[in-house]
Amino acid sequence: MGRHKLISDTAVLNAVLALFGQEGSKGVSFGTVGKLTGLSPATLVQRFVSRDAMFAMAIAQGWALATEALERCEAAMAPNGQNAVAMLKLLGDAMEKLPLSALLTASQPNPVLRAKASDWRQAVEASLIGRIQKGQGPIEENAAAVFAAWQGRMMWLGTEGGDFRLRSILKKKQA
Repeated sequence: MGRHKLISDTAVLNAVLALFGQEGSKGVSFGTVGKLTGLSPATLVQRFVSRDAMFAMAIAQGWALATEALERCEAAMAPNGQNAVAMLKLLGDAMEKLPLSALLTASQPNPVLRAKASDWRQAVEASLIGRIQKGQGPIEENAAAVFAAWQGRMMWLGTEGGDFRLRSILKKKQA
C-alpha cells in the first residue's frame, strides 16, 4: 500500500515556479525543490523521474495559471470597446507572482510548451479585440501591438524606458 502524499504535485510545481522566478532555471534542482517543499530529492525523483520533466511540468502549470488569470479577468470586465488597457492592468496584477518572461524563455526549446505560450498570447489578443474602440485602425493589429507593448513594458517596469503609457499606442493609431 502506497503512502498518501502530504504535498500535492500541484504544490510542488508551484514551488518550482516560485524558485524559478527567484533563481532562474539553474536554481531548480531536486535538492533545491526538496529544501523548499520538505520532500526528499529521492521522493521528487519518484514523482517526476527527471529534473527536466519536473521543470517542464512546472512551466506547463505556469501557462495554465496564466490562462486561469486571463479567464478571471475576462469575467470581471465585459468587453465594451474601451477597456483594453484596464484589462491588461488587471491581468498583470493577477499574474504578479508568475515569472511571465521567464516562462516564455523556458518554453521556447519545447514545442509543446511553446504552443501553450502561443495559445495564451492568442487568447489575450482575442480578449483585447473586444476591448479596443472601433475607429482606432485594424483591431487585430492593434490588439497585437498593445499586447507586445504590454509585454515589453512588464519586462522593463521599474527601469528606464518602462514607463510609457499603453493608451498612447491606441491614441497614435487613431490619429
